[in-house]
Amino acid sequence: MTANTRRMGGLVVSALVSGALAVFLGLMAAVAPVLAILTTLLAVSALTLVGGYAWARHLAEGRSVLAVYLLLLWVWIINMPAIVAFDIRNIVRPELFNPQSIGRIALFFTVGFLFLVNYLRTPESDRVKLAHWPVVFGIPILMLSWYAIDSLLVLDGQELLLALFRVSEWVLLLLLLAAVIARAPSDVTQLQNWLLRVPFAVLVFSLLITIVVLPIAPGRAYFVGASGIGRLGNPFAHPNTLGVLAGMAFFYFLEKRPRFYWFGLVLSLATMLATYSRGAWVGFALASGVYMVMRPRSLVSKAFLVMGAAGLLTLAWATHDLYLSAAQKILSRGGDVTNLQTASERTEVWRAAKILISQSPWLGHGFVAGPKKLNEVMAGGRTGSYFRAAHAHNEFVQTQINAGVPATLLVVLFFFRAMYLLVALSRYADGTVARCVTAWWLMLWTFGLLTPTLSGQLLVLGSLLMYIHVMLEFVYFRCVGYARRGAFPYRNMRVVA
Repeated sequence: MTANTRRMGGLVVSALVSGALAVFLGLMAAVAPVLAILTTLLAVSALTLVGGYAWARHLAEGRSVLAVYLLLLWVWIINMPAIVAFDIRNIVRPELFNPQSIGRIALFFTVGFLFLVNYLRTPESDRVKLAHWPVVFGIPILMLSWYAIDSLLVLDGQELLLALFRVSEWVLLLLLLAAVIARAPSDVTQLQNWLLRVPFAVLVFSLLITIVVLPIAPGRAYFVGASGIGRLGNPFAHPNTLGVLAGMAFFYFLEKRPRFYWFGLVLSLATMLATYSRGAWVGFALASGVYMVMRPRSLVSKAFLVMGAAGLLTLAWATHDLYLSAAQKILSRGGDVTNLQTASERTEVWRAAKILISQSPWLGHGFVAGPKKLNEVMAGGRTGSYFRAAHAHNEFVQTQINAGVPATLLVVLFFFRAMYLLVALSRYADGTVARCVTAWWLMLWTFGLLTPTLSGQLLVLGSLLMYIHVMLEFVYFRCVGYARRGAFPYRNMRVVA
């Protein structure tokens, strides 16, 4: 029996099983709707885990230890308890233990326990040590260490426990990253592509779960705000988050061209547009421009690219009056256009942030506790605002509020170190990987300038940003090591140590 025959047989069996399950659930929905919903959730969860483990086994090339680490990393990044609706901004309901927090705590201990079991079941001879770990994880460890120290200095009681738990979530992420990256292929030409494939599972899951949920439970995937504008999301990702994930998936499909990549390109682009996320759109536009510049071209094609860009800018300037009002209406999402022009909402948030920064510039107000203090300032009427923001709408501002000047300097170092690594690796790393990672990084940081990703609880975009940073550090030192031994495979290599 050939491989194609076996594959076709597997597809037929899968289709028959899926059809039988659909009929069974349809009958159950007519008799016992609640039981049908619970059964569906359990079935979808089981299928997702089984499919995720199968993908992890494939990516790990049959190594069970690495496959478990990969599955745990994906589950931890995706944040399964996010499907439980609750006031995550802690504005309306201030309870510490709520459905989301209980689910997150349970997931933390479950993933942590399985991580420990997987580590202990590995023979001593098979345990892999991560080279250069003090440098690869140096900046993230310094950031988390300061967050923990600062929390001990400025917080107490319930807020201190919550801050330390949030720091522990990030520590667990770093442990999972170390376990996965340490087992990456040793060959430098395979290493980069393999590391790029690891987060791709998260991007695909975000797209597929949206497709699955939209026809079954439209209310959990299509959100209509107070302005009446509909936005696409899913139970695991806010529309703004899904927009960034879809844009990142687009660049992977465009550059790596996996199976059915045309379908992936259309799906990811359509999803990003349907999220109505202005931050994702801006980040995608910026990443697209840089991506086009990084593409290998002849001198003539580059000249035409520059002339084309200049022509588009000239055309846009000549016709801006015609399209400006329409663009403002779209970007305002049905709200007041003057609000968009003056950025009044963010101005109010930053005015409140300025008050908090002036109160405690060096130590801040505590990790995770900063947004709550921001809410209190805005609710107290000290800025004349009419709403309460969930955060400071900027990673650097929120970091300053949370943990003061030392934390802000570390985040700035985190930002510029990654920028240096991107520039350095673009000179001699695999071109497809360099372009894709650069586009990802630009989209994530564009979002970070509008919404904090590192200065609070661990969420999917912050996790991916941390993964990219660690990946860049590891690939950089691996490439430099090969270069110094004269074994680097690329001819245009230049050591940038």
